[in-house]
Amino acid sequence: MNGRVHLVEIDLLRGGAHTTAVPRALAIKVAGPFDYHICVHRFDRRGKFLVCAFRLQDRLPEVEVPLLPDDGAVRLDLQEVFDRSYEGGPYRRRMRYGQDDIVPSLGPPEAEWAKELLAQAGEAGEPARG
Repeated sequence: MNGRVHLVEIDLLRGGAHTTAVPRALAIKVAGPFDYHICVHRFDRRGKFLVCAFRLQDRLPEVEVPLLPDDGAVRLDLQEVFDRSYEGGPYRRRMRYGQDDIVPSLGPPEAEWAKELLAQAGEAGEPARG
């Protein structure tokens, strides 16, 4: 936080301790309720955070990754990165969709959404993705 580097944090954890630089209460105040969030802290804007919050059912967002102060930012499509990692990695083979418990458990609206997603994926013959 005190160095001359930007800090970009991507929190895709639904449980556990809050670990990003922006205080959780401030993130909720600014962005409203969320399941996941991205926090950008630029070294040239100390104490200010850009928070991009989103829900489980949302497509992962695009985020602008800052470079040097006089340079523009680089747009990063997190959904595309996630999809490419999922397709190229071992996740498809290791996940047992519909069999493993979801921890922490989903609330009723999210559980219904996940059930529908699994059903759609089953009809297509492939694992479900959000």
